[in-house]
Amino acid sequence: QRNVVLSGEVRFPGRYTLTNREERLGDLITRAGGVTDAAYVRGAQFFRTQGGLGRVGIDFEHVLSDPGFRDNVILFAGDSLYVPEYQPTVKVEGAVNSPVTVAYRPGAGTGYYVDAAGGLARRADRRRTYVVQPNGAVTRANRRPEPGARVVVPPVPADEQKTDWAALVSSIAAVSTSVLTIILVVQRL
Repeated sequence: QRNVVLSGEVRFPGRYTLTNREERLGDLITRAGGVTDAAYVRGAQFFRTQGGLGRVGIDFEHVLSDPGFRDNVILFAGDSLYVPEYQPTVKVEGAVNSPVTVAYRPGAGTGYYVDAAGGLARRADRRRTYVVQPNGAVTRANRRPEPGARVVVPPVPADEQKTDWAALVSSIAAVSTSVLTIILVVQRL
């Protein structure tokens, strides 16, 4: 038997046996009664074990509205779909001063969420910040987090030195002062 699993906010979640070799994701969702009112279809995660693929990025929202859409994939044994409940929050983790979950704010960028988490920690690598969207897609920090997303600020790797600008400026000022003092002393002699 060729089985697939539907879980989360589906009317009738569970293990389903595929009825034919051409059964598509949209067909199975129809058999399962569709999604619940609490479903967050933009956060749906599709997994394929065949070939060790793991999570496969699909636009489930588009699949539900257009059965002819390219992401309405033919199902294989071992496939699974998880449809989460809508979560109006964004989790901020990594090298921030106070990792926290923040209420979702429409249109807010990663900077807003990082600030809400107390700002960047001293060892934060701001350039490598990324967003894990609720459907599992990983995007760059310049993309707006969706409800249920995670903003991740990685630390600077241990083998890289982060520039301490205050110490660098202080050292340059001390060396410059010493050089000027030597020049003045030499000129007076």
